[in-house]
Amino acid sequence: MYNDIQGFLAAKTVAVVGASRKDYSHSQQAMKVMLEKGQTVYPINPFEAEILGQKSYKSISDLPNDVEAAFIILRKEKVVALAREAAEKGIMFIWIHEKCAPQEIESITRDFNVRIISGECYFMWAEPVNGVHKFHRFLRRIFDRNMPKSA
Repeated sequence: MYNDIQGFLAAKTVAVVGASRKDYSHSQQAMKVMLEKGQTVYPINPFEAEILGQKSYKSISDLPNDVEAAFIILRKEKVVALAREAAEKGIMFIWIHEKCAPQEIESITRDFNVRIISGECYFMWAEPVNGVHKFHRFLRRIFDRNMPKSA
């Protein structure tokens, strides 16, 4: 799992599926972190032309072919179809927001040989880690003996 997280964080191109223009939404906060890290971000929202100055795409299939990772932050009932669409597009790392991780997602990992991260909070891993996320990461280091020291 930790290698998958590092792979996602190292991706140069990331699609944010469910991107919002609301200032304090999780998706927009994640986009800000990604842009600050120098990643190319492709927001996906069929109702917006652009978000944070980035051209918005209507769907995953509309994305350029060089997208390496997808951050999916939508309702559980949409996640499986979107993760499958991302895998079919050739996106290798798929991060499903911690509150949206249905068990059916495991078949996509097997069928497409992609790396799926679920049940993890993006903000606990994306540097710089701040606020409550920093505290959560500290606790994780104490209780998770498998967590790499570099994380």
